[in-house]
Amino acid sequence: AIYNYNGQGLDAWHDHGAGMTYCSAKAARCDVHFLDMKALKNEEELREKLKGYDLISFGLKSSYYSIGMRVVKIAKEYGSKVMVGGYHATAAPHELINNPDIDYVFKGESEITFPQFLEWPESFDRVIVGEKPKDLDALPWIDRTIYREPTENCKGWWYGGKLGKMISVLSARGCPYKCKFCQPLEENHFGKVLRRRSVDSLIAELVQLKSLHNPDCVMIHDDTFLLQPSWIEEFIEKYPKVGLPFWASGRADGICKYPHLVDKLVKVGWDLVSVGFESGSQRIL
Repeated sequence: AIYNYNGQGLDAWHDHGAGMTYCSAKAARCDVHFLDMKALKNEEELREKLKGYDLISFGLKSSYYSIGMRVVKIAKEYGSKVMVGGYHATAAPHELINNPDIDYVFKGESEITFPQFLEWPESFDRVIVGEKPKDLDALPWIDRTIYREPTENCKGWWYGGKLGKMISVLSARGCPYKCKFCQPLEENHFGKVLRRRSVDSLIAELVQLKSLHNPDCVMIHDDTFLLQPSWIEEFIEKYPKVGLPFWASGRADGICKYPHLVDKLVKVGWDLVSVGFESGSQRIL
């Protein structure tokens, strides 16, 4: 998981892409290890952690490009092959393909295809496109103990500073909307179809995480949570089993369209709402 050393704030949150990739490879009985870079203090510690691997693989956000290239440089000094995936591989694959130190560029989702690559690397080209899991319920849950801390620090993010230990989950991949802020990257990475976990799967994971790690609150990391009214109704019915305040995003038009659902969600714990406003006009903003 690519982060600044001793990362705080947003850098203290969990990298779901790296966690899901690792746990899927472990479930497929691959010989893999996980490194959360925010647990390190300096480059000397990073160098020590990167020794002795056939392959160093990571997902790259564009904002962490310089950190990722530092990892690539050290990995090549040790003779490891390098694979780079993540959003940057989807958004700007040419930057990675043109780098001779990067052996594989992985575009899209990894849970199915990455373990296959580890078993049969010779059958893959340099640019790999991951198969999209159709059934998100079939994927393993992330073992939160692989991160520096099993919960995420949300002090200063949750209004009033009243809560500190957060745990984040995802219930969906993809988004049906065409906002220029996210598209076409969102669609290129996750596809055109919104895929969502069952409510039962999400609730079961949250109940387990609450029991194991005792968080103060939950973040549902979906791009847009307030979708599919029948799914939301079932979530409202079953979320009291979790009983923690939660943070989720909701488009302004959805909040206006489904006020009765918003009222019910607030009653079961929707404590913090993220709304994205987009306009080219500063006056409108």
